[in-house]
Amino acid sequence: MLTFDDNGKIDILALLPSELESQITQLGEKKFRAKQIFNWLHVKQVKSFDEMTDISAQFRRKLDESFCIKSLFAVKKLESCTDNTVKYLY
Repeated sequence: MLTFDDNGKIDILALLPSELESQITQLGEKKFRAKQIFNWLHVKQVKSFDEMTDISAQFRRKLDESFCIKSLFAVKKLESCTDNTVKYLY
């Protein structure tokens, strides 16, 4: 399900991999770009499209025009009293 910010940009972090692929191909890019972007967002945890150095500046501008990268913040932290388990609610 697509979620938007106040400026009408799609929250790119909320997209499933298949949704990201669909959105990227709608922008006229090849499918492999979705995996690249997913890696930047979820593995390298970049906070802006400008940090995606293996993506052209032109495509990064296109991403910035269509999407936002919303930051997550924990609203609750739960720690287990029986083991070292820690859970976060975002």
